[in-house]
Amino acid sequence: MSRPKGAKNVREQSDAVASRCPRCSSTDSIKLGRKQYQPFAGLDANGQPFDAICRQRVQCTHCGQTRIDRTLTFQGRDPDPA
Repeated sequence: MSRPKGAKNVREQSDAVASRCPRCSSTDSIKLGRKQYQPFAGLDANGQPFDAICRQRVQCTHCGQTRIDRTLTFQGRDPDPA
């Protein structure tokens, strides 16, 4: 995807927070399964729109605790094309 003509510098930034293990607070993990997307639209805590919930099973590399990471994503396409 190319940048629009005339866009020389990035003016907007987003903050990403790494998921942490509830047991040891480590951010290192390995993926155990593929991502699963569920269409669901709304606004996140920062007021940014999202149109899908992404869930993925991961395992902490430090203590072995398994968990499901959930992220809100904006894919920008119609989830139900009719």
